[in-house]
Amino acid sequence: MSPAECVSCSNCPTPCKDIEAYRLEIEFKQAFDKARAELEVPTDLKVPPRLDDTVEKAVEENGGPILEFIPNAGRYFESGAYRDTDVGKNDYEGYLSPLVIEAFGDYMTEHRMQSDGRLRASDNWQKGIPQDQYMKSMWRHFLAVWKWHRYGEDPLELEDALCALLFNVMGYLHEHLKEQG
Repeated sequence: MSPAECVSCSNCPTPCKDIEAYRLEIEFKQAFDKARAELEVPTDLKVPPRLDDTVEKAVEENGGPILEFIPNAGRYFESGAYRDTDVGKNDYEGYLSPLVIEAFGDYMTEHRMQSDGRLRASDNWQKGIPQDQYMKSMWRHFLAVWKWHRYGEDPLELEDALCALLFNVMGYLHEHLKEQG
C-alpha cells in the first residue's frame, strides 16, 4: 500500500513502513475491546501495558508483519482475575488421557524388575538405549497390536503391547531430541 492509499498514516508509529502490521494492531485492539464488552469486563480495566508494543515488537523480531492474528488478548474471570491468553500454549490436560497415563504407569511399574532380580530405577531408560533397539522392539510390539486388531485376542495382551509400543516410541523420540540438543 502506498502512502496515498493509507488512511492511517497520521497515527502510524512507522508511517507506511509496516502498514499491514499496523492494520493488524488496530484489528487486534478492536477485537480486544469487543471481547471485553461481550464478557462485560469493567471498562476501567486496561489493556496489559505490553499489548501496545506487541505488534511493533513482533515486526522487529520477525523482520516483517505479523502473520497470525490472535483475537483474544487474555481471559478475565468473574473474580476479576486476569490471565494471559492460552492460545498457542501446550494443553497437556487436553492432549493426554489420564486412563492411558495410568495404564502406562502400571505397565512401567510391572516391568521394573530386571531379569537378575534387581529393581531398576524408573528413569533408567533415560540413560540411553540405542535407537535401533527401540526400533526392533517397536516392530515386535506393533506386530502384536496389529495381530490383535486383525484377530482379536486377549485384551490384556493388547494393553501390554500398546504400552510397550508407547514406551519404545517415547524412548526413540527421547534419544532423537537429545541428539537435537
